[in-house]
Amino acid sequence: MNKRFYLYSDKDIENFWDYLTVYSKEIFDVLKFHPKRTLEPHNADFFITCFSDEYNYPVFGRQDFGAAKKSLSKEQMVNKCCYISYGDHLTFFHSSNKISYPFINIPYVSKLKDTIRLCPPTPTNIEYCTKSPRSILVSFKGNFNRKSQIDGIDYRNLIVKKIKKFESENIIIESRNTKKNSYKDLLHNSIFSLVIEGDLPWSYRFTEVINAGSIPIIILPKHGHILPFQQILDYSRFSILLHYNEIDTFFDTIVNQLDHKHIQKLQDNLYHVNKQVFRNRTSQLDSLLKCIEHTFSNNKFAHTNTKTKLNLERIYNDKIKYIIISIGIIVTAISLFILKQFIKKR
Repeated sequence: MNKRFYLYSDKDIENFWDYLTVYSKEIFDVLKFHPKRTLEPHNADFFITCFSDEYNYPVFGRQDFGAAKKSLSKEQMVNKCCYISYGDHLTFFHSSNKISYPFINIPYVSKLKDTIRLCPPTPTNIEYCTKSPRSILVSFKGNFNRKSQIDGIDYRNLIVKKIKKFESENIIIESRNTKKNSYKDLLHNSIFSLVIEGDLPWSYRFTEVINAGSIPIIILPKHGHILPFQQILDYSRFSILLHYNEIDTFFDTIVNQLDHKHIQKLQDNLYHVNKQVFRNRTSQLDSLLKCIEHTFSNNKFAHTNTKTKLNLERIYNDKIKYIIISIGIIVTAISLFILKQFIKKR
């Protein structure tokens, strides 16, 4: 299966660049030369808009730097997409709750089990570290308090309090403002790094931990367990997944008994997964397209009946065009006939 996509550009949308964030411009720059891109919309299996609400990239907290110059409502996006009736259209908003039919969103946050998810972009430039041995067993450095945007509960604080009970020389839990260790140094010196939800179920830390070569211990969020690239990745091969109620058992008895060979296997697998999937925007988007191929092959791509609706709309539009052209031909023929009869009478 070799699905082709059509990439919207300034040739299709007036003032196109004003509607793109810094993040979505990077997506466009990678995909514009991709071999699976088609310049003919009639040959496309799906369409990529590059519309996104990501504004914390590449400078966290600088909305004025990363955001698009102009924002669009869903209705405005529909009007901007001249091929909206031709097939599935992708967007890149944080949550699938913010966007719906006729668009298919590629979010960071979703509860839908068949959702295709990208990994969060990384404002911090972190190189993969193959250092061995690493001196720290487990670490976390960041804000201890981040209330969920979904229900207002501070899950980050609840999890940090639970894990701090096991803090030692080998298990380091530091507040963001602590100057003892830098964030990068901890990632590069830790065998495992904690990935804990904040105001959203997933943060940039998810990708940064993998990029640094530290095995992620992912505390599965209360809302939205869907992992990036889940269609093509087996997370048990390069990470540890824990539910909240499994934290005590893991840190009390399991973490210090992990076999060296098992850890080495996780590290080896992580190296290859980072290189092939998470390393940069190119590998991430290549992996996204593989997830789409996988979902197409299982007939799960798009919202329920979306493809059928779009195909019917496309057929309907084609029929309308055919009828208009046919009427034009008939009117022209009648006019020519009347003109000939008029000329004969004269």
